Amino acid sequence: MEASFPAREPLPLNVEDAQKEILALVASGTDLSSVLARTCLLLETFIPNARCSIMLVDEERRYLVPGAAPSMPEEYIKALHGLPIGPDVGSCGAAAATGKTVITADIANDPKWSSAWELTARFGLAACWSIPLFDVKQRCIGTFAVYHHHPHAPPPDELQVAMDFSNTVSIAIAWQKDRDTLLKAQIAAEAASAAKSTFLAQMSHDLRTPLNAIIGFSDVIRVDFFGAAGASRYRQYAGHIHASGKLLLSLVDSLLDLSRIEAGQLETRTETFELAELLQDCLETIQRSASETTLPIQIAELPPGLELIGDRTAIARVILNLLSNAVRHTPPAGSIVIKATVSCEDLVIACSDTGAGIPKELIGHLGKPFLRSKTGGRNDNRSGLGLYISRSIIEHHGGVLDIHSDEGRGTTVKISLPAACFRIRDTGPNAII
Repeated sequence: MEASFPAREPLPLNVEDAQKEILALVASGTDLSSVLARTCLLLETFIPNARCSIMLVDEERRYLVPGAAPSMPEEYIKALHGLPIGPDVGSCGAAAATGKTVITADIANDPKWSSAWELTARFGLAACWSIPLFDVKQRCIGTFAVYHHHPHAPPPDELQVAMDFSNTVSIAIAWQKDRDTLLKAQIAAEAASAAKSTFLAQMSHDLRTPLNAIIGFSDVIRVDFFGAAGASRYRQYAGHIHASGKLLLSLVDSLLDLSRIEAGQLETRTETFELAELLQDCLETIQRSASETTLPIQIAELPPGLELIGDRTAIARVILNLLSNAVRHTPPAGSIVIKATVSCEDLVIACSDTGAGIPKELIGHLGKPFLRSKTGGRNDNRSGLGLYISRSIIEHHGGVLDIHSDEGRGTTVKISLPAACFRIRDTGPNAII
């Protein structure tokens, strides 16, 4: 059975003119699928009775997907989507795997096509030769295939024309990918710039708030507004000044940490300390700084003798950030639990709350610099950098920080640290270290 293909009028072009046309389409910004389709049609005018297709390597470099095949049966091309890359997978799969031109003059007698004999016979395809396409780094980015209805080995002139076209289409694909990469980078840069502008506007307001309190309350004390300095109101105002100063210092510290992280200058020490003691210290700090809340915060039973190896101050900062976020977003009737589990490969510290949770569309944005969560919460005077700095600290230790949330039911933030960052100490003679 021989498939029926649409009739085409030959175009009065030489190979050089055809290549110029393809490159002109690329330069004009024509979309890649149209460029590839036009390339197939042009090559078909130089090789009698040929039908061409272009396959592209997927982004993860695992298989091939159709790029263009305007003269090929649509059902056949759909069947090629997800074609594995391998030395024994037809002409295109083999060309992509080996980086060499693969010529199959007779599909019915070639074992590389054994899994597709029935498919090719249904559409009257008897021969196929495929040329790999490369980018500037010599990575295979696709294949350029030529099919025939009858067994056919290409003579040198036909093969040379196909080679010439393959060089041109390689340029077209690589250029399009570079353009897409640049466009994505531009969009990301514009988004980052907008986010930074928003952040700076918010930070300006946040810095002004404690500064106004410091200036205002200290001025009241300075001019003895309520009389001699022994007045009780002064003690209250001094407390406001102290709290505002601490907030201002925290905001400035976050900005300094951000600048160090972005400059690749985040420094940490290596020391050994007990996890249980660290968590207890963090819990007491949170309870002192959040004295207005009666939320129960529980430290689950920890593996005995569990010690961390890393920067105690930095990791404590991460734990404090997770606990303060949990307190901020959990109602008075809720609860917070922090626990640790150990395996041979990693240590996982999880902070879970029964708060409002985070909408799915916001999860992916949390932890980005210059962006604040809009999930609300009490005393929301944060810099919006806490999770970003926390994630950077954990990654600096070789670990991972993940956020899992179920809107309306709570949030769990997990810190996974590699085996090099912890040990189990035992005071007995058979200590496990």
